[in-house]
Amino acid sequence: MAPVSVKKECCHQASQTEETRGQKDYKSLFEKAKQKVSELIKEKEALIAASDTKANLSADKNVENDDEIALQVDALVRELDQRTKETKELLNLQFRHIQRRKEGQLFLAHIQPQMHTEGWTAGRSLLVVLMYPSLIKQFMKEASLFFSFLFPLSLVELRQNVGRLLLPHVPALDLAQVNFECNVIDEILDQSITVTMTSLFK
Repeated sequence: MAPVSVKKECCHQASQTEETRGQKDYKSLFEKAKQKVSELIKEKEALIAASDTKANLSADKNVENDDEIALQVDALVRELDQRTKETKELLNLQFRHIQRRKEGQLFLAHIQPQMHTEGWTAGRSLLVVLMYPSLIKQFMKEASLFFSFLFPLSLVELRQNVGRLLLPHVPALDLAQVNFECNVIDEILDQSITVTMTSLFK
């Protein structure tokens, strides 16, 4: 073969080799780029999933916080209602007590002139009191409730005074053995009123 032909053949083979190598390089780069795009897509999907999960957790936490706040508000409303109810009951009790006190003052004004007459005794004073049983019963009942709220010592003193008035009519009554913090005197007074009224109307 002539030298020129050999040289051309070598150049042709070298050119084919370079072309084949270039094709392989482009193919390799394309595969790498394709793989990189695939990885980026997966990373993007993972980020989206993580973002959705975080959003759901945040929403659940917000719902939980809202429920807790609602429970606290409900508890405060119930407590306010209870306080309002107790306040109304106490005001109503105070109003009734004032009304009974006015009635008691009128009652005392009615019998006071008789207290200075000759021969006035504790027995007669009790008899006058017994002539108004409904008033006294109601007064004692509401006084017990009212003073138990505000003036427990005054209620004890009131029962002690009533006990001393009852002594001439209840000989078996021993004031030293009576607990004036309970309603024993109230019950004895109620029984005395019942017995006296029964004997008066026989």
